[in-house]
Amino acid sequence: MTDELTPEQKEEQRETIRHISLKTLTDQYILSLAAAGINKKDPSSGSASGVLDQSADTTLSKAPDQHAYEQLYGRMLQGGMAITNDTLKENAAMVYQSSILNVKVDDIYGIMGFKNELKEEYKDKYISDLDEKQKGEVVGMYMRTFMMSESAKAFGGMAEKSKSGLEDILCEKPTKEETQ
Repeated sequence: MTDELTPEQKEEQRETIRHISLKTLTDQYILSLAAAGINKKDPSSGSASGVLDQSADTTLSKAPDQHAYEQLYGRMLQGGMAITNDTLKENAAMVYQSSILNVKVDDIYGIMGFKNELKEEYKDKYISDLDEKQKGEVVGMYMRTFMMSESAKAFGGMAEKSKSGLEDILCEKPTKEETQ
């Protein structure tokens, strides 16, 4: 008796991993930590590290959803790793980056919200199945876009906090009667 999987079982397993990876690539808790972790590892990624770290620290002050907990905390607990803010950011970056290879180009197309037709050569292909040149181009550009997007979100959050702080300084606060 052999432990080899049938082609159907292999495809089913690959699809399961793909769906988990899709959740990872769209989970805001993981995205925030991953951006800070990626930027720490590669400061040349074109992002503002201080802003990304602040955003990640704000994220860490909140409870993760079930998926983020399993992907980050669960893996670290199973591996006996110390759970610190820095190790969570590093782990999120690793989980995020490996998830990219487990999805199809069509999935990236959907996440990015593109309107134009996907080229035939990319339809229904896993990122990991692309040739090295294509894989480098797709993953590189996707990562660059991801980092810029997360930086913009982080800056937007900081701008809102600054605006709120300025409002506290300049404006009268409503009384309890006015808010009811």
